Amino acid sequence: MTEDLISNGLFQPGKFKGIGRWVDKKGEQGEYTTAFEIVEEADNTKAQITHREFLNADGSLLYEENSIVIVKFLENHFAEVTIRNDGKELAGRGYNFNNSVHYDLDITEDNHLENTYFFSDGKIELLGSATNKGNYTVWTETLYRVE
Repeated sequence: MTEDLISNGLFQPGKFKGIGRWVDKKGEQGEYTTAFEIVEEADNTKAQITHREFLNADGSLLYEENSIVIVKFLENHFAEVTIRNDGKELAGRGYNFNNSVHYDLDITEDNHLENTYFFSDGKIELLGSATNKGNYTVWTETLYRVE
């Protein structure tokens, strides 16, 4: 059953590029570019190598994010998720149904992260949220296969 879910369009290896937009509860917002490279690893595991460039209102670079999301698909729709970013490794949990994957984890005691991916032919849509020190931030990304 796990093999069918993985081969059915979830985290298929390749390169994807797109744009994202974020908004927070304080009223701030912004745009960014995003790129994923998804690679297949052993034991029903996929790695998403991520590069994001967050932009100032004038289009100049605000900051960059480089991270790796590792999803190990388990039986009965569940997944183990690990994020590597800034020299840290964080573990969370997830699940998958149909064409979607969701995960959540605690970055710190007061910062919780959630992401949901929707996969279709050559396209990934991502909805995410985080609460950081009481500030709720939400975002969306749309990426298209480039390789």
